[in-house]
Amino acid sequence: MKKSPINSLKKSREFKAVYDNKSFVANRLLVLYVKKTELPQSRLGVAISRKVGNAAARNKLKRRIKEFMRLNNTNYATGYDIVIVARKGSAAASFDQIGQALSNLFERKRETHEIH
Repeated sequence: MKKSPINSLKKSREFKAVYDNKSFVANRLLVLYVKKTELPQSRLGVAISRKVGNAAARNKLKRRIKEFMRLNNTNYATGYDIVIVARKGSAAASFDQIGQALSNLFERKRETHEIH
């Protein structure tokens, strides 16, 4: 059974609103920003700088992050805007390493009761 695609943040002002909320956690691969919204579903935005790698590496990393979120979207709360920012070494990470890093970030957010 195919899972539904994730709603995404597309506009610069949507990303800025999440950044301005200043609610984030980080590890060596990724930074997770979260903002509570009134929407019935969560939305995801992925930001990857050119410092991370060439276009092929950045697109591959973005696909890995989105696929992990798609496969695990029932494990995360609804009604949040989520922005994931990739750090320099993340392009070389495997799918499992990316998944573990994201799971760790979401768990840390849950511990601080900023996400349910």
